[in-house]
This record gives sequence, structure tokens and C-alpha cells, in this order.
Amino acid sequence: LLSASIQDVFSWILLGLVTVMSTTKEYSGIFIMVAGVAFLTVILFYLVRPALAKIAEKVQSFEDLSSANFGIVVVLLLVCALITDELGLYSVFGGFILGLSLPREGFFIQAISMRLKDITVIAFLPVFFAFSGLNTNILNLGQIDMIGPTLVIVLFAFISKYFSCMFTMRFISGFSWRESSAIGGLIN
Repeated sequence: LLSASIQDVFSWILLGLVTVMSTTKEYSGIFIMVAGVAFLTVILFYLVRPALAKIAEKVQSFEDLSSANFGIVVVLLLVCALITDELGLYSVFGGFILGLSLPREGFFIQAISMRLKDITVIAFLPVFFAFSGLNTNILNLGQIDMIGPTLVIVLFAFISKYFSCMFTMRFISGFSWRESSAIGGLIN
């Protein structure tokens, strides 16, 4: 899971870079995106995290996440998503950076996770899939000039994840070839 998470972070960053390059055709857009995300990360870890640590201490001592404290986290989540979306990265990346910067007090994270899970599963997940489905045109992949690049991208994504994970599990962790191959397949 950690490996897949790290790979997803790099994939989102590369996707953001490709998106910025394809829309602006200038390298200044890439610089603005990277600098903006770095600035957001510094703000979240060095300014927002200490403030949230104080809230987490209160939540931990009372073992209750108030609506006001949960509202603060949700507003921060939406602001981070908006900022990364404006920078050219997907809004998911803003939520991911905020999640990394949250204090790790046990009950605080557990309470936020429980409340966000309800909202996400009931409201946002179906909306995400509906929106993704409405914006996907699979017929474009059938165009002759799109088949080659699509196959190259899919094969590269599969092969790079499969073989890097398989060789790591075999030579560093000492698993058998069969187990290593199974883990390489599961990471995909």
C-alpha cells in the first residue's frame, strides 16, 4: 500500500506537469506549479500543522471532535484542493498534502476519518465516478493515431510497476519468484 501510494503521488505530479505543459506550452507554468505546491506544503507543515496540533490536543483530551473543529478541517481540505487545482495539479493532490500535514494524535485522525468516510462514500464517490464517466470518451481511443500512444502508456505503466516491484521483492526482500510476481501483479 505504501509503495502504491508513493507511486500515485509521483503519477499525480507527472500528470500535473504534462497537463501544464500541454495547456500553456511554456516552462513558466511548470515553475509556477512546482513553486506553488512547494509553498503550499511549507505553509501546511509549518503554520497550519502547529495550529491543528492544538486542536488535536483538545480533541484528544475530550475524545470528541466538535462540528466547529471538523468544519475547520473540511474548509482546509477544500482550500487545499482549490489551490492545487488552480496550480494545474488535480484537486486530489491538495487533499493528499493536507492529509500528510495533519497531526497524528490517535483519536483526532480516527474521528476525522470516520466523519469524512460517511461524506465521501455517500456523496462524493458517486459524484466523482459520474463526473469521470461523463467526461470520458472511449471512442477517442479507437482513432488510429491514438492507439499507439495509448498502448505505449498502458504498457509502460504496467511494466514499470510490475517489474520494479517484482525485482524489489525478489532481491531485496527475499521472496520467491512466484510470490514476487504475485505482488508485482497486485500493485497494478
